[in-house]
Amino acid sequence: MDKVEFLKAFAKKIGCELVVKGEVGFCRPCVGIIEPNIEHYVDINPYAYGDTLDDEDDGFIFPENKDLYPDDDVAPNAYHKHSCLAVLVFDDDYDGAINQLYDWVVRILSKGNVECLRHSEVDNPFDNPFSPPYKVALVYTGNEN
Repeated sequence: MDKVEFLKAFAKKIGCELVVKGEVGFCRPCVGIIEPNIEHYVDINPYAYGDTLDDEDDGFIFPENKDLYPDDDVAPNAYHKHSCLAVLVFDDDYDGAINQLYDWVVRILSKGNVECLRHSEVDNPFDNPFSPPYKVALVYTGNEN
């Protein structure tokens, strides 16, 4: 199975889709895994902010798992402004970005099984019309491979 087919199968297993020519941030080309109903990239260790700078409600929505993060050896071009399962494309090198995303997903799966969980329900979507009504995050299921 080639890398694109592997990533498609992985995305489908977690209820998502592979995007091979997407955009993230302000129209930055990327490849990544999205939740198709909201067209939002899958979050990695999403963080919730309270209403004030010193709010005690600040913190990770799910327990932080550092095994989900990319590093310089695996996916050095991972999107960095928002912790999500997307890799930036430079100089139209989509194959290079696919390779990085593949290596990242393989490393994640080597640590255990994962699933997408829904989070960040929005009570009033008119508060921020650019935000999806909910988001999804990749988390480990706790089961061995």
